[in-house]
Amino acid sequence: MNKQTIKIYKSKKVQIGDIQMNPQSRLAKKSTQSGESLTHAELKDLIARNKLADVIESLIVTFEKTHNPSAANQTILQSTALTRLEVLEKGNLILHEHANSDRAKITNALLEIIDTELKKNT
Repeated sequence: MNKQTIKIYKSKKVQIGDIQMNPQSRLAKKSTQSGESLTHAELKDLIARNKLADVIESLIVTFEKTHNPSAANQTILQSTALTRLEVLEKGNLILHEHANSDRAKITNALLEIIDTELKKNT
């Protein structure tokens, strides 16, 4: 296996094999630049479009802004699970059925965070 050093700069699109990460997506920019948080509907729309990384980024920004470290930590745990899943998928180290199951668990956890933690902040 080749070892390579990869420099990642904030707001640059990074592509590693088939995994693409765009740390400043259009909707995520809304929450970071304008100071506005994404609405429940916008977050759920992102989930429906399987944009879990964008949902996670927006939630972390929101919870840091509202000083909710517990919710931010829950979201970070889901970010870690998603990153791990993407690495396993990239390396073909996980069966498709298991990957779908893991992704569904992450999605469900994010929906739970949205429904419980964001209600506390409104």
